[in-house]
Amino acid sequence: MWLSTTVKPTKRLPPPSHCRGLSLLEVLVAFSILALTLGVLLRIFGSGLRGAALAGAYSQAVLQAETLLSRSGIETSLEVGEQNGTLDNRYHWRRIIRPYRLPVTEEETELPLIPYEVIVKVFWQETGKRHSVTLTSLRLAPREQR
Repeated sequence: MWLSTTVKPTKRLPPPSHCRGLSLLEVLVAFSILALTLGVLLRIFGSGLRGAALAGAYSQAVLQAETLLSRSGIETSLEVGEQNGTLDNRYHWRRIIRPYRLPVTEEETELPLIPYEVIVKVFWQETGKRHSVTLTSLRLAPREQR
């Protein structure tokens, strides 16, 4: 014996009169608020990305300056003067080597080593602005190197 059940479609009740939906003006105001919020968020994320890129460029410049500074007196002799160059077609550098004047003491003694001040400046152009990193160190050279 088979039982058959028949499902009768129910009548939809009309929505209450106080539930009307959104007016065109309300929809436009909501989209305007959404557009302004998205614009602000995109600007925040964009400035964060620019800041991260600039931090990376500074890190690279410091690394290049440290390399140039560490080579002073080892790969290149400590000769008083100025040298310039370019690295990776982006960074420009300047190395200045000059004698370092020790503070005057009561006894003036002739030291076997001569102190030199080595200044390395790495600079580059990014987003229309010039950025730079400067490192300074003292190096000692034997007196006969002079």
